[in-house]
Order: sequence, then C-alpha cells, then structure tokens
Amino acid sequence: MEITERIRKIVKEKSDKYLENDPGKYDFWNGHLKYVYDEATELAKKYGADLEIVQLGALLHDIALLEKVGAKADHHTNGKILAEKILREYDYPEDRMQRVLGCVLHHRSSK
Repeated sequence: MEITERIRKIVKEKSDKYLENDPGKYDFWNGHLKYVYDEATELAKKYGADLEIVQLGALLHDIALLEKVGAKADHHTNGKILAEKILREYDYPEDRMQRVLGCVLHHRSSK
C-alpha cells in the first residue's frame, strides 16, 4: 500500500473516532477533509504539482484538530508536530517530509 493510501486510512479512522466522540457529531471526513483532499488533488494535477506531497498535506493539514491537541488557533503548528511523527513512523524521506510539513504549517488563513 502506498504512503498516501496508508495516511488516508489513518486520517479516516481518526475522523471516524472524532465523529463518534464529538457531542456535536461533526463529520470531519465528509464535511471537510475529503473535500480538501479531492480539490487539492485536482489542483495538483492541473498545475503539475507533486501529487503525493499535495495529497499528504491535504490529509494531514487538520490532524491536530482531529486529535484535539491544543487550541484551534495553533492547530497548524501542533499539526506539523503530529504529522511529522506519523510520517517518521513510515520512514518517509526527510526532504519530502519537510515539504509536506510546510503544507501543514502554512495552510492556515491569515484571517
């Protein structure tokens, strides 16, 4: 199984767990993550970006929210830490990992 599918499976499982335990029953996967992943995939193809980097960044960009780590305002920095831990578990190449982590860290809007 390729890395993107492995991470997608992990994120989907975490999203399902989030839904199960969220009092508001927010479906993070179907309400946000799947949409971001699909749109990021299409944009990567359109503009010739590295598909794997873009897809991993899309999958992991809100990992801190799924894990309920820290404040929402800091989810990009906490997400970078969590995403790095996950990618290291799969011995993801350092240079490519830094690019994915950049996506996670810098995805946050300035609003």
